Amino acid sequence: MIIPLVVYHGKDRWKIGTTLGEMITGYEDLPEAIKNLPPTMNTYFMTFRGIQMMR
Repeated sequence: MIIPLVVYHGKDRWKIGTTLGEMITGYEDLPEAIKNLPPTMNTYFMTFRGIQMMR
């Protein structure tokens, strides 16, 4: 099992796509045979904004 994990802590909201195809520049221009190769994975976002961190 592979569980991809993205830890993003930027000031702005995540503006990049949530699928692998949306994150690859030029993906829409690839031949259909190639587009079918990357796995389709859903990305779930959790926000930790406002949570106090222990020091």
